[in-house]
Amino acid sequence: MEISELYSVKCLVQTDEFKTDDNIVMLTFDDGYIDQSINLMMSLVKNQTAGISFVCACLNLSDENIAKLLKLGIGVKIYTYEMLKSMNTGRWSPNILLRLFSPWLFEDIDKLLYLDSDVLCIGNVGDLFDMDVDYVAMCNEISGNISESREAIYRNQYPTQIYCNSGVVVINTERIRREYALQEIFDSCCYSCEHYPYMDQDFLNVFFAGKINYINGFRYNFQAYELLDSVLYKKALKQSRLIHFSCGKPWNYHTDRRLIKLYLNHSGYDVMINRMKKVLRKNCLLLPLVSIKKIVKKTKSFFS
Repeated sequence: MEISELYSVKCLVQTDEFKTDDNIVMLTFDDGYIDQSINLMMSLVKNQTAGISFVCACLNLSDENIAKLLKLGIGVKIYTYEMLKSMNTGRWSPNILLRLFSPWLFEDIDKLLYLDSDVLCIGNVGDLFDMDVDYVAMCNEISGNISESREAIYRNQYPTQIYCNSGVVVINTERIRREYALQEIFDSCCYSCEHYPYMDQDFLNVFFAGKINYINGFRYNFQAYELLDSVLYKKALKQSRLIHFSCGKPWNYHTDRRLIKLYLNHSGYDVMINRMKKVLRKNCLLLPLVSIKKIVKKTKSFFS
């Protein structure tokens, strides 16, 4: 199988600042996450000492947002694709599969750091590019959204392994490309789509079981919502370099105010800063009214 049988390139453009010998970060997103993705990119550029460039892999991205990326003044290479083979990703966007095929989508890149767009950088992540990675490196998953039964199945199958979150992944694209056939990855990915609830994350955990290099999750995948009320929160946040808003999206006004403020305080993209200020105001004004309505409703129900 060739990668051209899975994806055809619709658009390929890059800025003059893009360099293949920079540290490469891969992002996958659509028009709905353009502001969050740019915010992440700007936070990474701000906190690095080494050169950094971005490959943006997207299935759907408007001309307006492509132009917006090209005007950032940083190293960006944008690919938009048409997906030629259908895979059932359920409630998840098909964009999530692009990272799994990155060794063949980017044959001129030997190693990259994949990040979800709901991540923000608050420190230097150069160590992630310097670390030795066999195939993939990830941080342990702590999300309460992963059911105990799902984790129990994984523990029973792979008792010595740690189930990992796929929002931060260092990928040795050269070795995967050299040692695995694309057809093998594709077949396993199709199985994951049919049988696992978190198809991309479960695929990485199962396919590379026993071969995953583990990363300090507090430092490089600080899952803010999950740790919010933990005694570890403040201590872990101080050492964090990548904050992952995996649950409780801060751009939604009904999210915990502490997460909204955390995201706002570390944002560096003016569009997102202004957006987050509006979200914070709405949270402060409307959320108390929602709470009062709930109390009144419960009181009426109690006395009826």
